[in-house]
Amino acid sequence: MQRLSSCKIGYPEEWESTVIKMQSKMKFLTPDEAKKIIEYLSITRAKNDDIVDEIEIMDNAMKKGEKLFNDISLGNNGKSCGSCHNDKQNSLRKKAFIYPKYFNKAKKLVNLEQRINYCIMNFMEGEALKLGSDEIIILTMYLYSLL
Repeated sequence: MQRLSSCKIGYPEEWESTVIKMQSKMKFLTPDEAKKIIEYLSITRAKNDDIVDEIEIMDNAMKKGEKLFNDISLGNNGKSCGSCHNDKQNSLRKKAFIYPKYFNKAKKLVNLEQRINYCIMNFMEGEALKLGSDEIIILTMYLYSLL
């Protein structure tokens, strides 16, 4: 029977030994079948790693978003988004989903990022965040998470 090492495809060594053990015990796996199993395991592992990475990235972004929501350095007057929006009366819970909407003070339709910048500039006396920047994206993500 052909050894799997002759058909290297870039998989963890422990998989080769596991599949070789399967091959010797079952006596019905050809080297090609064993190679396909290893390829499948490699693809599955890569997909699972991507999912785990994505969850980690999203979790970190949410934590950064919450931190940014409470960060007074966004403004120049000692206020953060949370200074106005952490109580029940002014909570932003479920508010992100109403955007885009017409904003009377601006006399135009605005999206959530523009509304965040309006608050930063007018109530926190800070500089607008660049639209599309990491900061505005993670802050927006955090607001969408407030269900």
